[in-house]
Amino acid sequence: MVKRLDAVYAVTSKLRRLFPNAAITERKDKITDESDKDCFYVYARNSLNTYYNRYYNNKVLDIIINFLPQNDETDYMNIIDLIEETFSRYLEIEGSKYLIQNITTQQVEDSHGDFIVFILSIPYLDGALELEEYPLMGGNPEVNTPDEMMKEIHINYRERDD
Repeated sequence: MVKRLDAVYAVTSKLRRLFPNAAITERKDKITDESDKDCFYVYARNSLNTYYNRYYNNKVLDIIINFLPQNDETDYMNIIDLIEETFSRYLEIEGSKYLIQNITTQQVEDSHGDFIVFILSIPYLDGALELEEYPLMGGNPEVNTPDEMMKEIHINYRERDD
């Protein structure tokens, strides 16, 4: 399972390297209109959770980056290009690399001013069942050995013939 906090931390770490003078936060209440810095607000949500097979669920994690500029002279095009280039391939979260399937960019006009929303979509498979229930998938081999499993299959097969 990909933890939302770990994914947000991975994104904010990259943003801090790209924009060292910007305010970057994971909490919306820390954003103020009086700030003299460009501000990034980052959060994550699951947008898909569907059955894949008996071992895994297909999930998509969306990481949303809101960019709120300090003033109207901010060069939006360069920021959009830099963000899309930085997050164009994969995101490393807790030592694992996850493919970024899609980046959606949207410029929004608000009563407080313009801001840009980036949505990074990361698909992944998440374990649906505990592996102990399925020894062939890495569970405890002492609980259900292949011989015991074959006996059960053979018994079930013989019961069908009767």
